[in-house]
Amino acid sequence: MASVAGWLPLARASAVGWMPVARCSMPPAVDDSRPRCFADRRLRLNVSGRRFETWQQTVEKYPDTLLGSVEKEFFYDAEADEYFFDRDPELFRHVLSYYRSGRIHLPKHVCFSAFDEELAFFGISRDAISDCCHEEFQDR
Repeated sequence: MASVAGWLPLARASAVGWMPVARCSMPPAVDDSRPRCFADRRLRLNVSGRRFETWQQTVEKYPDTLLGSVEKEFFYDAEADEYFFDRDPELFRHVLSYYRSGRIHLPKHVCFSAFDEELAFFGISRDAISDCCHEEFQDR
C-alpha cells in the first residue's frame, strides 16, 4: 500500500483542477536504508567557517586538481566529517563553480593575484579560464 505522502500532493492538485504533467505512475519511494555508493557521496567543505557541499562525482571529474585527487585527504577533519580549508570563502565560490561547470570566470571585485593564488592552491590550470574572461585575464 502506497503511503499517503506519496499521493496527497496529486490529490490536492486534482482538487483545484490541475492536471499532472507526467503520464506514468509515481516512482517508488527512496529507501534510505540502502547502502550509499561512494560516487554519489556528498562532500562537506568548510572554507574558513563557511560550509559548502557538492557531490563527490562532481570533483572527481578533475583528478589533476586538489579536490579531485586523494590529496584532499590531508585536509579531512574526521571529527567534523568535513574537509577544512583555511582559504577565502568568497573566492572559493568561484573555485567550486569551476568543478560544476568546467570553466573559470574571473570575479570583477577581487584582487587578481589573490584569485590566481587560489587557482594555484586548488591546482586549477589557467587554461580553464572561460573565453569571456580570457582577454581580461591576459590584460591583468
